[in-house]
Amino acid sequence: IYPLVFIIVSIFHVHCCYSERLKSRYITKLFLMPLLLLWYLDITSPQQTDTDKINKRSSIIINALLFGFQGDALLIIQNKKCFLMGLFSFLMGHFLYIYAIILRIEMFEPISAFIFPLCLLSAMFVCLYVKVYMKGFKGEMIYCGLIYGQTLIVLTSLSFYLWFMYRQLGCVMLMAGATFFMFSDGILAYDKFVKQIKHGDVYVMTTYITAQTLIAIGMGI
Repeated sequence: IYPLVFIIVSIFHVHCCYSERLKSRYITKLFLMPLLLLWYLDITSPQQTDTDKINKRSSIIINALLFGFQGDALLIIQNKKCFLMGLFSFLMGHFLYIYAIILRIEMFEPISAFIFPLCLLSAMFVCLYVKVYMKGFKGEMIYCGLIYGQTLIVLTSLSFYLWFMYRQLGCVMLMAGATFFMFSDGILAYDKFVKQIKHGDVYVMTTYITAQTLIAIGMGI
C-alpha cells in the first residue's frame, strides 16, 4: 500500500507544480519523504527479509530521509535563511548516503586510493562550473555551492564505484538515484541563480522524487 500511496501523492504533487497550485503543492510536498520512509521501513521489515539474509534496515537511511523532509519543509519558506538551512539539511542527507555506500563496500583499500583524487577533481570541476555558469552565486552562496556540488559528485562517483564492484540491482538503483540528484540540484541552481526555467519546479521535483526513491529503495532491497 505504501508504494501506491507514495506514487499517487508524488504524481499529484508534480501536477500541482505544473498547474501552480501553491497551497496543494506545499501540503503534498510535506508528505513525500514521510511516505517514502514508510515504504523503506516496509521493505526492510523483518517479515519481508529472508531468514538467511541480514536485515538491511539502516538508521543512516532513515535519518537521511528525515533530513530530506526537513529540507523540503524549509524550502517552502521563501527566504534566504531558510534556503540555506534547507540546503544544509539536504547536504547532511547526502553525507549520510555517502556513509551508507562506503559501509556497503568491503574493499576499503581501493576506496582510500580513489576518494582523495576524486575530491580534488570534483572540487576543480565545481569551481569551474560555478565561475562560468552560476554567476548568480554571491557571498556565502559561492562556498555553499562549492561544498554542495562537490558532495554530489562524490556521492555519484561512489555509487558508480559500488555498481562497478558488485553489479547488483540495488547498486544500479543507487547509481541512477545519485545521477538524478545531480540533474535535480543542477536544474534548481540554474533556475534560481542563472535564468528562470518555465515549469522549472516540475523538472526539479520529478528528478528529486525519483532520486530519493531510487536511493532509499536501492538501499533497502
